[in-house]
Amino acid sequence: TNATAGKMFVITGRVENPSNIAYSHIKIRGALITKDKKEAKIKNVFCGNIITEEMLKTGNITDINALLTQKEGAHKINVNVAPGASVPFMLVFSNLPEKLQNFTVKVTSFDKAVNNG
Repeated sequence: TNATAGKMFVITGRVENPSNIAYSHIKIRGALITKDKKEAKIKNVFCGNIITEEMLKTGNITDINALLTQKEGAHKINVNVAPGASVPFMLVFSNLPEKLQNFTVKVTSFDKAVNNG
């Protein structure tokens, strides 16, 4: 529960790079599904941005959402994700729909890493 935004639903996980080349700017799409199988809320965020529990409880939801959309991730963790490596992600939903039943998460885009060496 956030001090100003109220009840929130947070999804965390990791995206693994199963390929044999590095990728950057991995973007995911999360959706909250209601009992009638409709997507009630959708969020698009970049991997590598994790919000602390303290900020989730007390931070401004606009600031939280802005942090989750940083393309390169915190400390550029979403750049040059090596083959076999993984990067964390976090989705934060506020203004939750009624009759929430499920959620989906999928990778929607990424870039081939540019080798600057």
